[in-house]
Amino acid sequence: MYLQKLEIQGFKSFAEKAFLEFNHDLTAIVGPNGSGKSNVSDSVRWVLGEQSLKLLRGKKAEDVIFAGSHKKPRLGYAEVSLILNNEDGQAPIDYREVVITRRIFRSGESEYLINKNKVRLTDIQLLLAKSNFGQKTYSIIGQGMIDGILTSSPAERKEFFDEATGVKQFQIKKDQAINKLERSQNNLNQSRQVLEEIEPRLKSLTRQVKKLEKKEEILKTLSELQLRYYSCLLNGLNAEETKYSAELNGLASHKQNLENDQRQLQQAIEQRQIQDTIGQAFQKLQAEYSKANAQKNDLLKELTVIQGKIDLDLTKNGKTDLVWAQNKKTEILNNLKDLQNQIINNKNLIGRLNNQLTEKTVTQQGILDDYRRLQQDLLEAQKKLSQNEIFTFGKISSHLNDLYQKQEQFLATLEKITELGQLAELKHQAQAIAQEIKWLTHKLSENGSSDSSALIKIQEKLNQFLTSKDSLVNEIQELKTAWETAKQKNHFLEEQSDKYALELKKIETEISQSQSSGSEIKKELLKQKQNLENSLAKLNENLGVLQTQLDDFSQDQENSRQEIFKLQKKLRDSQAKLNSLNYDYNDCKINLAKIETKKEELEKEIAAEIKNDFQPLAELLKLDLTEALAEINRLKNQLAVIGGIDQEVLAEYQEVKKRYDFLNEQVTDMEQAIKSCHAIIEDLDDKIKNQFEEAFEKINREFEHFFKILFNGGQAKLILKKIPAPEAAETPAADNGDEKTETVTAGKKADEQTDDRARQENKYEYGIDIQATPPGKKLKSLNVLSGGEKALTSIALISAIIANNPSPFVILDEVDAALDEANSQRFAEIVQELSDKTQFICITHNRATMERAAILYGVTMGNDGVSKLLSLNLAEAEKVAE
Repeated sequence: MYLQKLEIQGFKSFAEKAFLEFNHDLTAIVGPNGSGKSNVSDSVRWVLGEQSLKLLRGKKAEDVIFAGSHKKPRLGYAEVSLILNNEDGQAPIDYREVVITRRIFRSGESEYLINKNKVRLTDIQLLLAKSNFGQKTYSIIGQGMIDGILTSSPAERKEFFDEATGVKQFQIKKDQAINKLERSQNNLNQSRQVLEEIEPRLKSLTRQVKKLEKKEEILKTLSELQLRYYSCLLNGLNAEETKYSAELNGLASHKQNLENDQRQLQQAIEQRQIQDTIGQAFQKLQAEYSKANAQKNDLLKELTVIQGKIDLDLTKNGKTDLVWAQNKKTEILNNLKDLQNQIINNKNLIGRLNNQLTEKTVTQQGILDDYRRLQQDLLEAQKKLSQNEIFTFGKISSHLNDLYQKQEQFLATLEKITELGQLAELKHQAQAIAQEIKWLTHKLSENGSSDSSALIKIQEKLNQFLTSKDSLVNEIQELKTAWETAKQKNHFLEEQSDKYALELKKIETEISQSQSSGSEIKKELLKQKQNLENSLAKLNENLGVLQTQLDDFSQDQENSRQEIFKLQKKLRDSQAKLNSLNYDYNDCKINLAKIETKKEELEKEIAAEIKNDFQPLAELLKLDLTEALAEINRLKNQLAVIGGIDQEVLAEYQEVKKRYDFLNEQVTDMEQAIKSCHAIIEDLDDKIKNQFEEAFEKINREFEHFFKILFNGGQAKLILKKIPAPEAAETPAADNGDEKTETVTAGKKADEQTDDRARQENKYEYGIDIQATPPGKKLKSLNVLSGGEKALTSIALISAIIANNPSPFVILDEVDAALDEANSQRFAEIVQELSDKTQFICITHNRATMERAAILYGVTMGNDGVSKLLSLNLAEAEKVAE
């Protein structure tokens, strides 16, 4: 590995981007003082991670950025990239070229990159240490280091030799392990302290959680038992409800059938009664039949008269016919006058009947409205009685009195009703009222027997009402028949009046005509005779038909009455069955209402006890409800004994337990990490010790070798000695004995024992003394050496270090400035010799060094304050010169 290229931009005097390319041979950088050639070594020192502003010749981090000049403004950042050739794989990284970059901004932000990837400073330091870079020792050597090697303390020289012997990488790892050990130990102590603090709380929470778990177990058992218990109760009520519902549906169906039968019977009775009314109309018609028969006789008489007239030999020019016709006219006028009087009387009668009918129709409508309200009251009363069972004896009696009063009003108003269909309806409704009164009477008898005499009187009045009702029905039927008869009679009289008027007109015509021609009268009489005979024949035919119908209707009327009696008996029997069925129906509804009430109470109890969506079990094992209830009460008592436990306890317990387990695990991990750190530190100590001792012996031999070359003899050696460590270096852990640790684990004791051993060893540290005796002198101290001798001694030591552990490259910044020409030649020879082991870059004014360089870089600075580079390859220049 060697330095292949250096890129500088914005660093100190290199405002513009500058490139320096190198090869394995010696490279010399020359230039006048103040040109900025030492800034090249500073840039390398800076990119390798140097943090000392003193070594960088600045006061603050931003001082490395080009500050500007009167011709060029200052820059905002500085960047240096170091390109290393890693074809030999000396750097433990999988790149043929390793580019280390450092960048800083005036804002104070800085970046480290390896192959354009951001990294930490530690990563760069570890990579350099593994690649044998002596960042703080011999990789970059300036005049101050030459002087400082001899004037530094033994402990400071020891740090220098740590890099020189290649143990710096192990020391970095050891420092990291020690830091990790200290952090782990601190974290371990804190974790143990926290564990000691939360352990009592965890124990308390554990006891409460156990009680809570016991409570949850009891609650679970109680919930399961309550589910079975209430499911059993609810399923039982549901079964009873289903049974009574089925029974109620059956009774309702049977009741509906009976009510339908009653309606059909009632309709049949009403139909028969209508037929009976029609029969009475036929009786009136029979009277008319008699009148028609009388009219027949009148027609026969008239026919006889006409026939007599025809038979007589009228010889008086029709005078006899004229007299007869005039007499006939007078008779017809009288008859017509009588008929008109009858028609007027009959119309008056019809008008009165119509007025009565209108009045009674209005009254009837009011009665129907009263009755419907009465029926609605009865239905509501019956509903309240069946559903709630809250009727009291006083309420039933009051309601019964209301029914009785409405019944009296009903009977009084019923007398005015004439419509037969409405009468039948009211009759049916009256029977329904009677049944309701009977049912209320039955309820009264169940609630008390003190008013039995009043009930008997109400029953007697009911019977009287029924008797009055039947009588009133017959009267209304007769009134209807009279109205129909009057109407038919009026029609008949109007027909007769029209007939007589027509006949009168004819006779008047006959009289007028008889005065002119008697023969015409005879012809007319014959024609009248023929008409009378035709009318008489038709009348006889109609009378025969009516007679037959009257005969048939008489038998039908008798049969209808018998049928009405049978239907009424069936209706009474059906009503008795319906009454009995109503009792059963109402009892069933009452039982259902009780079950519904029990279910509602049970559901409320379930909601209060279970407090969740209750879903009853479909299938249940046999359960003793008494024992189950006792067990439920026992479990509730246990819960009461346990008492209320905050549900947040479980969450707190879980949180504390989780934290306790986590800390325990952390303690275990940290104890293991501490043991691992101790093992790593011990292993690193062994490696450091072995490698340091081996390398120290080699450096010691090489130091004497190069010392003799530079001084042409003499003696020089390095001495490793143990010195007391300063008090500031003592480990603070020595005061841990004052900590209050009532409970100490075995791991903690082991850690403390290990720390004791470490503290015992840390009481001492190693330092390095340098003994150098030039030829012909006996010196006891390095301070008596001249400046040149000190420089040569330092160069001999650095050469020994490079020979033992060569760095990939070494930058020598004017280390030969104090040497005379002869010593400069010796120094140049040594550099030439060591160039086979490492790459040298020398910043020098020495001619001997420049002569041995393969590449020369010249650094100049113009009046703009910016450093510029000039390069010269001496081998190529020699070829050109030749």
